[in-house]
Amino acid sequence: NSVCNDTLLGDGSCVCQQGQFGSLCEPCPDCGGHGHCVDGAAGSGLCACDGGWEGERCDCLTGSHMISCMNYSALWADVVQSPIKLVDPNGSAFDQLGYF
Repeated sequence: NSVCNDTLLGDGSCVCQQGQFGSLCEPCPDCGGHGHCVDGAAGSGLCACDGGWEGERCDCLTGSHMISCMNYSALWADVVQSPIKLVDPNGSAFDQLGYF
C-alpha cells in the first residue's frame, strides 16, 4: 500500500499513503473522531488529539473522571507493591500472601 523507490537505481525508501506510518508503512490506529494519526514514513503512529481530548485513542475528555480515562497509577497511588504475608492470628490455613 506504499510507493517504494525499488527500481534498479532506487534506494528502497518508501512513501506511505495517508493513514500509514513508519519505514514499513504500517496501518495507523483508529484515533476516533477527536484526533488523527501522526502518519508518514517519519511518523510515530501515535494519535495527536484535538484540543480538550486525550488518551491513547483520543477518546477521553481532558480531566474526565471516568475510570477508563483515569491513570491507574493515580488511582492506586497509596498502594505499595511489596508483598507481605497476611497471617490469621489463629495460624489457620487462611494465611495468604498479599500486597499492602
